[in-house]
Amino acid sequence: MAGQTERSRIMTKTFTKVSLITVLLIYACGPSIEAPRAPGDKSIVIQIYTDRDILDGMSQDRIDQRNQLCDWMEQDLANILNDAGYEASVISSRDQFVPGPGKHLLFLKLVNYNPGSKAARMLVGMGAGAASLDMRYELYGEGEEPLLQKDHGVGSGRDWKNCARKLNEQTAQVITDKLAGIYR
Repeated sequence: MAGQTERSRIMTKTFTKVSLITVLLIYACGPSIEAPRAPGDKSIVIQIYTDRDILDGMSQDRIDQRNQLCDWMEQDLANILNDAGYEASVISSRDQFVPGPGKHLLFLKLVNYNPGSKAARMLVGMGAGAASLDMRYELYGEGEEPLLQKDHGVGSGRDWKNCARKLNEQTAQVITDKLAGIYR
């Protein structure tokens, strides 16, 4: 019976430690971006539009890759921004954006995309077959001139989604920093 009690105490201590570590990890890995508020304590609206840079003569395979990437990226970025407290949505045309107080257009342009080689990543490793992604983003408010414009690129030895996620997280942070300065 004494052995049973000792095991119970050890299990309770272990459970407590694991629970504490889990809570800390959830807190540490949670959204670190917090959207500023527009006047009147309103959510800032961000509409996302992407120029996929699909050119005449481009192979259907490359067009499909670009569409897959941009569809995933737009929705992921909208989710990141919504989780931060923005009112973010994807629009299919730049003309759908109607400027107004607290409303912004985030215009993304796919500059370069290399999905890399999954086979090379798996067989060779050490950076072989790495994916890379270069984007230009511009943030507009009510005026014609961008409030922010930046060229940014990332690479990953994992896959294209890892590139897109890193780029989206970094973009969301830069936009938040800019808007925090505007909405003080």
